[in-house]
Amino acid sequence: MAAPKPSCDLSVCLPEATDGRYSWIVVAGGIVAFTFAWAMGANDVPNAFASVITSNVLSFKWAVAVSSVFELVGALLMGTKVTSSIIENVVKWEELKHRASLIMWGLTCALTASSIWATIATFYAWPISTTHTIIGAMVAPLLVMNAKDSIYWTGKRKKTETDGTWEGLPISPVLGIAISWVLSPVLAATVAGIFFGLIKRFILRRQNSAELTIKFLPFTSALTAFVIVLLVMFSSNSWLSDVRAWQSILIALGLALAALMLGFFVGVPFARKRLKRYDSLRRLEIEAELGEAAAAVGSSQERQLNEGGAESGRRREGRDPEAAGDAPSAGSSFKCEFAQTGYGGQDEGGDGGRGHGSAKKGVSWGFGGQVVFDEHTLRLHALSEKFNPRTEELFQLFQVLAGCAMAFAHGSNDVGNPIGPFAVIYSIHRDGDKFFEPSFKVPVKIWMLVLGGVGICVGFAVWGWRVTTSIGGGLTLMTPSRGFSCLLTSSFIVAVASKLGLPISTTQVLVGSTLGVGAADNFKTVDWWLFWKFFLSWVVTVAAAGGMTAFFFAVSVFSPIQP
Repeated sequence: MAAPKPSCDLSVCLPEATDGRYSWIVVAGGIVAFTFAWAMGANDVPNAFASVITSNVLSFKWAVAVSSVFELVGALLMGTKVTSSIIENVVKWEELKHRASLIMWGLTCALTASSIWATIATFYAWPISTTHTIIGAMVAPLLVMNAKDSIYWTGKRKKTETDGTWEGLPISPVLGIAISWVLSPVLAATVAGIFFGLIKRFILRRQNSAELTIKFLPFTSALTAFVIVLLVMFSSNSWLSDVRAWQSILIALGLALAALMLGFFVGVPFARKRLKRYDSLRRLEIEAELGEAAAAVGSSQERQLNEGGAESGRRREGRDPEAAGDAPSAGSSFKCEFAQTGYGGQDEGGDGGRGHGSAKKGVSWGFGGQVVFDEHTLRLHALSEKFNPRTEELFQLFQVLAGCAMAFAHGSNDVGNPIGPFAVIYSIHRDGDKFFEPSFKVPVKIWMLVLGGVGICVGFAVWGWRVTTSIGGGLTLMTPSRGFSCLLTSSFIVAVASKLGLPISTTQVLVGSTLGVGAADNFKTVDWWLFWKFFLSWVVTVAAAGGMTAFFFAVSVFSPIQP
């Protein structure tokens, strides 16, 4: 009997990673990277603009246009170093030199699984962390190959030899995932709840709330500018990350002072003109609605008179209208309902958002569907405290500015999720063993950032309305003042946490701040069951993305083949 053939180690038997036969993996990696960016856009971008859309500040199409600009600018200006951070802080690549081709294929499987999971989560309107998704997927092939020692399970924090400053993350992204499940929503809910509570106490509940908003406008402008500048400087891993913290704070204070002066001399006059225009439009709308209602009543009365005359004529002729099959006119039971519209206070069914009928509230049209709230959500909205619509009108501009800042930060930071693994695939195939040298820096091409940025924008345009519904009103009522509170506090938390190296998720911070704002009204105004579904999806994310990646990789690499 012939002796069995010796087993072949895949890392030895496979061709070199630079072999032309692996070019198809680079092409496949680019395709699934774009697909993952598309799914990210549908799931992540609503974090910044969901409240802007559902509080009727911007239509869905305008939100897509504005967010696309800031997402692309953020990705192109600051996406390079962020992408490098994703590459350098998860895996010890220098220990995997002899498995180069397997790494290329493993990362392709990771991008594929991440795309699938993010698409599934978006279909069910679950706002997940796509960063957690790709990290869980990236480590899966290493576990399958029994290379767990090549993963940064703890932080990669060390002092530089040049100036003695610290570089790297104090907590590994892998360990930070579990910490973020609790830290992100709790911290965000606390800060947002306190901030919105102060706004309610000192502005929104006052009789002269609109005038108070105008008086506080310069200070609100300064605070918004301060937080936005900190968000851009602290959360960016581009050249701005080299600026010291105290220098960043001084720059932010300087720009905040400029915003304060701009608010006094430009913002206040603009706000007063905006209120006058708002009052004029509301007056015209009310007059038009009253005119339509009067015309409808007159038409109904005329129909009733005509039918009454016809009926009396039939009775004089000895005919019974019921016996003859004449049905009463629908106009005889006409009922006119008129209600003043406001932020979150009126649905299409005319019941003021109380959910007594089968009506659903349609907020705005997206390219792929409509943002609609069901009866249960409308009942929760009805429990929320309503404020002066004139005051809410003044918060719109700040809400849009905060949303633009979040979109810019998202484009700069999260474009690395799909592009980081793809850049590794591309670099291994092009540079071979050079990639695994400790001093090697993975080149991130502009066209890669464009690929990811465009995918993010297209994803939000096509499918962003799904997650917009859940976090833009599904958890609790969103109005301009509430949306502004959510976005501003979330921006501040993301900025500070990024500078301190705390492992938080932007998605989970936004969800937490939404909970905090809702709970500041009343705990009954929050859909807690929906939140627990979100939380469960966060916990499942790593296992789902990692499990699918491991399955794809193991089946395609380690399945028995015919010799």
